[in-house]
Amino acid sequence: VVGSQAFYGTQTALRPDVIVESIDVDLLPPRRIDISLFLRAHSELGYESDFHLEKGFYVDVVQPETPPLPSGWPSRASRIEVGTATIGGSERTITAVFPKSTI
Repeated sequence: VVGSQAFYGTQTALRPDVIVESIDVDLLPPRRIDISLFLRAHSELGYESDFHLEKGFYVDVVQPETPPLPSGWPSRASRIEVGTATIGGSERTITAVFPKSTI
């Protein structure tokens, strides 16, 4: 989780339902995705997409080099399970990962 939602990772007594109340979700894939997939994700899940209009929130895909994260951040990140979803016919746990700054 990057952007404004990353603030929630600094909170110690945070309920998962508070995280999922936002109208936008910044999605940071584990590696860079090609431009065609990036554009497809934006058109299908982004602002004013059918997904947004139906679900009430939208997704912004962020490329890994966009946020300036410090070296070794994955090992210091906090993780909060926020729910489950059926993806490809399988029930999956959705986990929010919040990078922590060294500053």
